[in-house]
Amino acid sequence: MELGCGTGLNFPLLQEKIGNEGKIIGVDITDKMLKKARERVRKNNWNNVEFFHGDVARYNIPDGVDAVFSTFALTLSPDYDMVIRNCSESLKKGGRIAILDFRMPGGYVRYLAPLMILLTKPFGVRKDLRHRHPWESVEMYFQRSSLSEMYWGFVYLSVGIKD
Repeated sequence: MELGCGTGLNFPLLQEKIGNEGKIIGVDITDKMLKKARERVRKNNWNNVEFFHGDVARYNIPDGVDAVFSTFALTLSPDYDMVIRNCSESLKKGGRIAILDFRMPGGYVRYLAPLMILLTKPFGVRKDLRHRHPWESVEMYFQRSSLSEMYWGFVYLSVGIKD
């Protein structure tokens, strides 16, 4: 399941991994993005993709899901903590969550943040998002977790595994 699936750009990679027997659920609040995702699905004749048009916080995650991920989207939801908690409750044992997103770096690199915010503003990034820390929710709700930083700390990957 992809939270904030946008245009479905990740779907080809998912299809390679899950094959025709697996199922992809794409959740997104933006109708124009979902329209493009649906076109991508039709063009590729994928019959194993479902969509939910709405806020990720309003989506009822089915029990027994194998994996949930979000790329540069979950931090935009003010309810990210509830979403991550719901994921931890719905994932099957051994299931994973992975969140790739922006964050405010520490140290001297922090002074480059205004430039980075300006460059990513078209994608919904705002200065006030720096107070949202989804990786802390992953650490809280998942028995095993890891956090990796990239691009001088402006990007992180948080992974949680349900035991």
